[in-house]
Amino acid sequence: MKSSHQEIRVGIVVSDYYQDIAQGLLTGAKSVLDEYSDIKYETIQVFGAWEIALIAKLMAQSNRFQALITLGCIIRGETSHFDHLCHQCSQALMSVSMDYTIPLGFGVLTVENYAQAEHRSGIADRNNNKGCEAAIGVIGSIHAARQIHQSD
Repeated sequence: MKSSHQEIRVGIVVSDYYQDIAQGLLTGAKSVLDEYSDIKYETIQVFGAWEIALIAKLMAQSNRFQALITLGCIIRGETSHFDHLCHQCSQALMSVSMDYTIPLGFGVLTVENYAQAEHRSGIADRNNNKGCEAAIGVIGSIHAARQIHQSD
């Protein structure tokens, strides 16, 4: 197990609207985080992608976490709802990251169909799992932020 000596607390917000997709993303993220003995994580489930940003913001406000990972899935339907939801979700999560200066791994799938979601959340191939990718990205951001703060 990899370690950087200081405990890191990561909050995970996962929308379980598409339960099997959410489970694949969560399994992927946890598989990466579990490789680090100094990372502890807490998972909170929400209903849909719309609810992710509020819970991420509350987690950031709590000052209990050094990073966040957000997971979920938005699949295009027959109306413009998809476009609005994708835009608002990503914009709100970027605001959380910037407003609270906290690394945030964005693992919310925005896909055209269910097959694309399955491909991006499968646990057989970690290279395609966006939960893994979100966790890897947030770990890299944590380490980059530490480097910046150490040179202060």
